[in-house]
Amino acid sequence: MSVSVSEVMDPDFYYASQIDSIGHVLHDMSALGLGSAPVLDLDGHPLGMALLSEVDGCRRVEELTEHLQHPVLSVHQNTDIEVAARKLAEHGGDWLILVNDQGVAVGALRAYELQQAVLGLRVGHTHTQAQGTPRHSGTWSRGALLDLESLRHVPAAPGIILLDPGSPDGKPNIVWVEAALNIRERLDEMLRMPQTEPALEALLDVYPRQLTFRALVVTNPDRRARLLRSLLAVLKRSKQRAAGSVE
Repeated sequence: MSVSVSEVMDPDFYYASQIDSIGHVLHDMSALGLGSAPVLDLDGHPLGMALLSEVDGCRRVEELTEHLQHPVLSVHQNTDIEVAARKLAEHGGDWLILVNDQGVAVGALRAYELQQAVLGLRVGHTHTQAQGTPRHSGTWSRGALLDLESLRHVPAAPGIILLDPGSPDGKPNIVWVEAALNIRERLDEMLRMPQTEPALEALLDVYPRQLTFRALVVTNPDRRARLLRSLLAVLKRSKQRAAGSVE
């Protein structure tokens, strides 16, 4: 009976995200001893591989994602281990990213881990925790309309919330960011209760409501705080650019 890569993959692999700061990515890659790392978009789709030297040469993550030079080597999560190992060997890669039917990254294997699996040895993923450094606990949820039906599928866990009222051209238009100790409860409060922040209340007090949200589970409080600071900084720059274009 063949074994698929999903049976030995690391679902909590380290990756860089579009909402990380360059300093954060450099710190984590250095602490984990990584010379390269996959970069994912907000939906979890692989954008490319970033070398440590490339990260160090960028001032902003937006610059990094726009100039990724190395594609991600990926296979479906149900691919046979030997087939996956052959593909990795043929391309001389260090990482193999595993994706689901929607092309979303659900796990990863380093070259030596895949070799262990082919040889029938137990695969361990302790390398990403050796220094006690934080890592991503998942990917951003897909954009969903902020209503009671959508909240049924939201995790009751700590994390970050993004709100998007939409834009005429259909591009992402994040206008509100906050951290929450319980994502589901916080979104429920937004729907059922008046908000003290005028800007948030104005977003919620529009009917028919087209406001969408995304959420990311982040249980580590320090990492949650860092992500929030990075997102707020990105949001501030976006508002400043928008104000400048109007003027």
